[in-house]
Amino acid sequence: MAKSESNKAVANLMEWMRREQKWGTRFEAIHEVHTASTRAVSGLPIEGLLNVLGDEGAGVLFGCVFEDLAARRFNDFEGPPHNIVDDYLKRRGWRDSVPSRRYMAVLRDVRMSVFEVSAVMPGKWVEVRDLVRGGEPVHVSEHLGSKSLVRWDRLGARVAEYQSQKIFTGVMLPLSNEQSGTLLQQIEAKISESLADKGLQGANVNEPETRAAIDDALATLPPTFTACWLSRYIAVHEAPEMVNFEGDLLVFAETRFAVRKGSAAQVVARLDVLPDWRRVDDAPPVWDWLGTPDLPREPQNSAAKGFSLQTVDPDTGQQVLAMLRLEKGTLQLSTNSTARMKRATELLEGALGEEISAGLTSLTPARGALRQASERQPNNATDTAKIPLEVVTDTMRQFFDRHYRDWLDSALPALDGRSPRQAVATESGQDEVVALLKTVENMEARQSQKTGQPPYNFGWLWQELGLAARRR
Repeated sequence: MAKSESNKAVANLMEWMRREQKWGTRFEAIHEVHTASTRAVSGLPIEGLLNVLGDEGAGVLFGCVFEDLAARRFNDFEGPPHNIVDDYLKRRGWRDSVPSRRYMAVLRDVRMSVFEVSAVMPGKWVEVRDLVRGGEPVHVSEHLGSKSLVRWDRLGARVAEYQSQKIFTGVMLPLSNEQSGTLLQQIEAKISESLADKGLQGANVNEPETRAAIDDALATLPPTFTACWLSRYIAVHEAPEMVNFEGDLLVFAETRFAVRKGSAAQVVARLDVLPDWRRVDDAPPVWDWLGTPDLPREPQNSAAKGFSLQTVDPDTGQQVLAMLRLEKGTLQLSTNSTARMKRATELLEGALGEEISAGLTSLTPARGALRQASERQPNNATDTAKIPLEVVTDTMRQFFDRHYRDWLDSALPALDGRSPRQAVATESGQDEVVALLKTVENMEARQSQKTGQPPYNFGWLWQELGLAARRR
C-alpha cells in the first residue's frame, strides 16, 4: 500500500506541475540549473546531453529535477515563500488519501545527502550511514535499488521516514569514492557558510537550530549532486568515437558484387594488374587495396575524437584501405568507412565493367559491431568444464587468505610505503587503512555480484588490524 500511495502522490504532483504553468516554468528553470555545468564542460546542447543519457539516464535526470522542485521554496511572488507541494495540498489535497498527502510532505521536507552502504539484503533492504550528518547506520526498506548496491557503495539520495519505516524517496545517484570525497568537501563548506550566517559556528550539531541550518545548506545543493552523477554517467556511457586513417568515423562496410558467369578468370586477371591492388592470397584469391602516396597523412576529420585505427601492409609500409575476396562467384569488398567504400566501388566498377553486377552494401557502425561481438562471447561459466561451486569458493578463499596475509605486512604506495599493520599505529593511518579496506571490499563485492560467486569475507582482516568496530 505504501508504494502505491507514494506513486499516486508523485503522479498527482507531476500532473499539477504540467497543469499549472508557473510550476512547469520553474521545473524547466531548475532543469537548466542542474545541467548547466555539465553542458558547459562537455560542450553538449541539452538535446545532445539527453541523447547521451538515453531513456534511462534522462529518466534519472528528470527525477533529480522533480524532487528538487518538490522541496524548493520560491520567493518570486509577494507573500511568504511558496512551494509546489503546499500549493497542491491547499488547492487539490482534499482529493488525496492521508498517506498520499503525507508522502508529498515527505518530498517537501527531506534533504539530499551522501550515504555509504554498510550492509545489503538484495531485494529487501539496505543499511546506510549519512556521511554529512553522521550517526549510526539506518535500515532502509528498498526492493529494486538494493539489488544493484554492494557494501561500501556511496550514493546521493534522500532518506525519509514514511509509514513507520525508512525509505529512499526515489532518486539514488551512484557516486565514486573520489566524487563523494569532493562533494563532501563542497557540502562542508556550504554548511560552514550557513552556520556562520546564522551565528552558529561551533554549535552542537544536535541542536534544532543547527540542524535547521544544515538542512538549509543541503536544500541548495541538489544541482551539485546531479552534476557529480552526470559526469560519472557520461564517462561510463559515452564511448569514444573510433576513426580510420583519414579521420572518417569507423563503419564496417561490406559490398558484394555478383561475377558474371564464366568471367571469374577475366576478373582475376584485371584485378592482378589494377594499380594499388595487391594479391595477398590465392585460394581463394584475395587482394588488398593499398594507399597511394597522395593520401593525407593526418586525419581529415579533425572534429572526430577517440581512437584512430589503421592497418599497414608489412611488405610495402602502405596503408591497407580495403580487402577484396573472390569466392563462389561473388566479389566481397570490405573496408572501414563509407567514404572508402564509395571510392573502392567506383574503382572496381570502372575496372571490371560488365563483368560484375551492381554492388549490395551493408554498413555496421563500430560500436554496434563491438556490442554484437560481446553478445556472442561464450559464457565461461557454461562453456568450461563445470566445477562444483563449493570447490571454486574454497579454492578462491584459500588464495585470498594467502594474498591478504601477505598484504598485511606489505609496503603499499597507497599508505606512503607503510604496511597496513604499520599504518594503523596512528589515528590518521587508521583512517587511511579503513578507506583502503572499504575500496578493496567494495571492488570484490562488485565483482562477486557480476560473477554470482559468494563474496570473500574480509571480516577477519578488519579484526586483525583492530578495526572491526569501524566496519559498520
